[in-house]
Amino acid sequence: MNSKKKTVLGAVYIAATVGIVLFIGFRNHNLHTACHVLSKLKKAWVLAAFCSMIVFILLEGYILHYFFEKQNIKIGFLRTLKIAAIGLYYSCITPSSTGGQPFQVYYFKKYGVPTGISTSALAIKLICYQLSAVLGSIFSFFAFYGYIRRHLWASMPFIITGLIVNLLPVIIILLLAFNKTLLQKIAGGIVLFLNKIRLIKDKEKTLQKSRDFAEEYCRQLSYIKQNPRIFAEMMVLTAIQIISLMAVVFFVYSAFGLKKYSIFLLLALQFILYTSVSFAPLPGASGAQETGFYFYFNAVFPGKELYFALLLWRFFTYYLTLLCGGALVAFDGIADFFKRKRNPAG
Repeated sequence: MNSKKKTVLGAVYIAATVGIVLFIGFRNHNLHTACHVLSKLKKAWVLAAFCSMIVFILLEGYILHYFFEKQNIKIGFLRTLKIAAIGLYYSCITPSSTGGQPFQVYYFKKYGVPTGISTSALAIKLICYQLSAVLGSIFSFFAFYGYIRRHLWASMPFIITGLIVNLLPVIIILLLAFNKTLLQKIAGGIVLFLNKIRLIKDKEKTLQKSRDFAEEYCRQLSYIKQNPRIFAEMMVLTAIQIISLMAVVFFVYSAFGLKKYSIFLLLALQFILYTSVSFAPLPGASGAQETGFYFYFNAVFPGKELYFALLLWRFFTYYLTLLCGGALVAFDGIADFFKRKRNPAG
């Protein structure tokens, strides 16, 4: 299945999920109730939720830009930010967020960043992100074990599975990063397979490119090994980024004028929710995220406010990213169209 079909299917699935959530919600809540609840929201906290997501997106671009600066790669921050946002968009519409990085590598190559460098930057970013999420979840689990035991014990299989699944990419990337021979064998095997099914014509040339890629990829990651301070700084920035994402639920909670539970408990629940459902092989873990929110925050948001809190939280943490990234994808496509029209030979 090609990428366009996957994108279309992802968009259809997301639209269907939105439709189901709205249908279920408005079976129990009429439009008048919705308007009444939403009109009472504290606007300052809603704005804080919006700003928190803007910080998340800005840091997605800045962390990559920081890595490129350390590698003396000349690419502007705004351009890096645009590619980062586009990557978030494709991650949102592809199963298990698998589509974002390939598109980012493609866009970075368009702007002169070597594939090996952009791939290693994205790999290190992924390691930082997954480690931050897993460490945050483990800390949250032990810090609020009593609450989890009372309210979320039935979700333990999902929590444990989520922790394992989120750690696996980190382990695999590190194994490949420091074992050039293994990486070259895997890359070579993929090339031979693609050649066998006739997707690659020039086998030798592509094999050489795969060897060069493995060489550059391992070299870049060994640079991080030799410069642990850079990795540590990227970890700190990524920790701030992921906390800004997790904090949205606290701002939504505060927007409803609720004060019973602390920001620390809400952050802990959000971390655990993230690791529990992020492995779902669905675009944006749609369906799993909504169901998880209902289960994890049922005791936090009283009565009818739970449904509207879900809508607001999901809008900021997911659909806002879709809108921003989708607008950039559309704008970039239109710009390329007019560029080709002005210069057909280029």
